[in-house]
Amino acid sequence: MSTSLSPLLAPMLSSGPMRTVCDDATTLQHMLDFEAALARAEAAAGVIPKAAADSIAKACKAEAFDNAALAEAATRSGNLAIPFVKALTARVAEADAEAARYVHWGATSQDVIDTATMLSLRKGIDALLTDIDRAVAGFAGLARRHRQTAVVARTWLQHALPMPFGLKLAEYAAALHRSRTRLMRLRGETLALQFGGAAGTLAALGGKGLEVAERLAGKPLALAMEERLFRPLGMRHTLLPDANVNTMPEPYSHGYLYGSSSVALVGTPPYSSEVQAAARTGTLLPNDYTDVSPSFALAAGGVVSTANDLATWIRALAGGQVLNAEYQARWRDSLRPEDKPDGQEYGYGITRIRWASNEMLFHGGETAGYQSFIGYDPANGVTLVVWTNLAVSLDEKLTANELMLRVLDHIYRVSPLRPTTTATAAP
Repeated sequence: MSTSLSPLLAPMLSSGPMRTVCDDATTLQHMLDFEAALARAEAAAGVIPKAAADSIAKACKAEAFDNAALAEAATRSGNLAIPFVKALTARVAEADAEAARYVHWGATSQDVIDTATMLSLRKGIDALLTDIDRAVAGFAGLARRHRQTAVVARTWLQHALPMPFGLKLAEYAAALHRSRTRLMRLRGETLALQFGGAAGTLAALGGKGLEVAERLAGKPLALAMEERLFRPLGMRHTLLPDANVNTMPEPYSHGYLYGSSSVALVGTPPYSSEVQAAARTGTLLPNDYTDVSPSFALAAGGVVSTANDLATWIRALAGGQVLNAEYQARWRDSLRPEDKPDGQEYGYGITRIRWASNEMLFHGGETAGYQSFIGYDPANGVTLVVWTNLAVSLDEKLTANELMLRVLDHIYRVSPLRPTTTATAAP
């Protein structure tokens, strides 16, 4: 693909990110990305030598190729893939003649062309989503500002009754948001890998065809979570760090504990009377356990997020935007009463607390130095996020959960605190 717009006119008719998506260099790089990924997948499956895959990957840089020569050769070959593979093979052979034998191994022209197109479409959708998000936010802001601004409505191009200008703007925002939802569904469900080989059977790979295909289509867990959860929900400040990362991105608060890092849960072990007395008089300071979180950088418990994104997550989870209808029903039905005096119910990664006619679904977590609570009351539209950097208080309460109850006590007419007991809401 290429944009034929002149530099003088292009900015008026297209965005910079979209022009990059449609640029020849980007298209060529996507084809090279396919070849590099194919070689790595085949090496991992034992189809080609790892050294050959490394040499092929090193040669897959778009700036090293002559686009004009490829375009001219494509007119004689009938498609771009044939001269492209020849040029890549020659490029690899310059550094490693043996590795050149394995370029494009087991694949066909359609595989590289179609998959590169999918990669371009994915980047194009991402560029559109950025623009749509900005437009939705703009229209929504204007809608709020002009809730009371009257304008003349029209029917059959004639003046009709007055209407709020904000309503018309809100309709624009809603229409764009629906388009965003459709684009996200398209991105997640239809941008598929094309990999079948010459006859669609992957016969050239012997019994390793499906394994290579799975490896070729695979993606890191962090990327899968970004594409399927964080980005669709608008959680722009949430990430799953690589497994070898042991530091948190700036800015962050330090996490503290009195005594051993084993005091991450209430009573394991309890604070001694000496520790409590020394801490209260100020002669004992808490230890900084920021860098010893046992769950950090693991798939379970390793996500780094912000309070706003956690609020988005709990609302989406409780509102059915994360799970489909079947699994949402299973999730809600998993709640069972706990053997505790405060009447909580615990299910699959969720807890429910009820008081009077109120209900809050929440999830809490604790690790060395930190404790968190995220909760949502769907009936009243109340979302509460509490983070603390002293996981267990000196009176051996989970700090975020205890603060949660105190905050709810101020928000609701009927308090969740029981006058006869000091209730906690430990997950």
